[in-house]
Amino acid sequence: MPLFKSDALVRRGLPAFHLFMAFVALVGVGVSGYLVGRGDNNGTYGMELRSRVRLALFTSLWTFVFGIVIAIGTFKRIKFINTGFTHLVYLIITLILAIAVGASLEVTLKNGVYPHRTTIRACEWIVGWLLAIFSAIAIPWSLAAVAHAAEGIRGSVAV
Repeated sequence: MPLFKSDALVRRGLPAFHLFMAFVALVGVGVSGYLVGRGDNNGTYGMELRSRVRLALFTSLWTFVFGIVIAIGTFKRIKFINTGFTHLVYLIITLILAIAVGASLEVTLKNGVYPHRTTIRACEWIVGWLLAIFSAIAIPWSLAAVAHAAEGIRGSVAV
């Protein structure tokens, strides 16, 4: 018995979820970009927070760009992008980066007093914890799609 009664859940749902993650990442790009600009202009963040906010900006840009590429590739059924391996690599890297951002900003905020503290906290939650939660939700979904594929992890997620 197949895992999915229809391919519509994977073919339409997974790209929509990746586009939603890309939208959240776009908000993260705005927040972390603002913080990078403020920290560079004033120089009040110090090297520790500055590098962590730049990691948040990189993670947001990574998720935004590759989320859109994978969403379009899955919807259009582009062979290389539509594989389970590509989805899992993207989601696992995104999960690791998001957890690193959330944990590093949390530790930094506990150990110091910085200007724009609420904006840094928003960056921590948007880029760190929300993207980590969304990636953790999408990994089992992609694994289920891989289990549904005839060729396994090298096969197409959406047939």
